Amino acid sequence: MERIDFKNNKLKDLRIEKGLSQHKLSTETGLSQANLSRWENCIIIPNVVDMWKLADYYGVTVDYLIGKEND
Repeated sequence: MERIDFKNNKLKDLRIEKGLSQHKLSTETGLSQANLSRWENCIIIPNVVDMWKLADYYGVTVDYLIGKEND
């Protein structure tokens, strides 16, 4: 099984690209700002339900979010 390097995730890139603060993203998604920060800094890895929520919010795949695919 392939191991995913979460350090290549696109979470911060997408948030900045959309002009969002972590606080605003937290408010719009219902995810905690503290967890958003931890995920962006690779301190912890989000669970699959939260990844689906972010992928849906941004209109991308989970594979894209975790840096497994480019587009």
